[in-house]
Amino acid sequence: MIHTNHTVRKNNEAFILQTIINNIEISRADLSKLTGLNKPSVSDIIKNLLHNHIINETRLGASSNTGGRKPILISFNAKVASCIAINIDRDTIEFNLRYIDGTLIHSLIYDYDDFISLIEDFNSPKLINFLQSNINTLLSIDTDSFYGTKGISIAVHGIVKNDKIMFTPNYKLDELDLFSELSSIYDIPIYINNEANLSALGEYTYSSYSESLISISIHSGIGAGVISNGNMLVGKKGSIGEIGHAIIYPNGKKCPCGNFGCLEQYISKKVIYDTLQEHFNKKINLSDIIKYWNQKDPFVREFITKYVTLLSIQINNILCTLDPATIVINGNLFFNISDLLPLLHKNLSNNLYTNANIKLSTLKNDAILLGCVAQMARHFLKVEHLKLTNIFNANSAYPKA
Repeated sequence: MIHTNHTVRKNNEAFILQTIINNIEISRADLSKLTGLNKPSVSDIIKNLLHNHIINETRLGASSNTGGRKPILISFNAKVASCIAINIDRDTIEFNLRYIDGTLIHSLIYDYDDFISLIEDFNSPKLINFLQSNINTLLSIDTDSFYGTKGISIAVHGIVKNDKIMFTPNYKLDELDLFSELSSIYDIPIYINNEANLSALGEYTYSSYSESLISISIHSGIGAGVISNGNMLVGKKGSIGEIGHAIIYPNGKKCPCGNFGCLEQYISKKVIYDTLQEHFNKKINLSDIIKYWNQKDPFVREFITKYVTLLSIQINNILCTLDPATIVINGNLFFNISDLLPLLHKNLSNNLYTNANIKLSTLKNDAILLGCVAQMARHFLKVEHLKLTNIFNANSAYPKA
């Protein structure tokens, strides 16, 4: 690859900015030492970042042991811009307005009953109007950021390639060119991606120190987002990580994707609730499942144990194929029943993976929305492998990674 002076400058600027973010506060002299760039280059880049309001001069630091002037410390401007993040699930749709550092400004949440006709009957104009109304509400909020809202980032539960929705098994969103519709309304960048990919990007950017990880999302469906050396892997058709459509039972239950015996037909959120509601002959919620598990109800214990077993088989296959540094599990049953993660580890009996780093998400249901913000932030800040973990951990109430 031929590197022009412009390319080198941009790479150095991204390197400097990421180093500032990693250190929370830092002086120009320490930046030069940590990056290996000479002081004039560092000063020139800092001048440009200050001019563009990407960073701030915050306060005077301590003098060195030899005395001299106190250095001016520099920090990332976490409020330089904001992003509208939208998660369109089958059961809920959530709109967030967040600063680049992940801080939540405002949230709008609608449950299944509020938008069922828009998704299942699929009235395209009504859906666009619904999205536009809520986006406009968030755009009207004064964020006190220099650039304001610089992107609308949307998570879809299905296959997405280059912002185009290719296939959605649980609703008909693939019948709509959502990117073109919203791009014709708004003059800020629109981003659309798969929810599991965005969940992985959210973990990578705001929670994890690993450069390679896989995030397994267990929501209306099951998906795995894959980050390798900071890059989101999507594949030729955008279908990398569609583990919910891996066949676990040959000639098993019919799946909307066209296959028979897909994992999603046995352990998705919908299957769990439908099965338990049929067994108990009543509407079941998460609290009921937790209660029955703690009471050691035989049917619930057997069913949930089988659920974990099937998931562990798929995780074993992932470990054999990709060998990630970390696997993050994001699912409400795992968050609320502490027995499940040890049970999953116990099922991974392969000697190669008995000590695999498999953990629960600390971001939980916010991982997808934070991934939406991270997607916009990478483009806006022009930092390819952006990590905001240190800033996010310092400023948030989330458990530390």
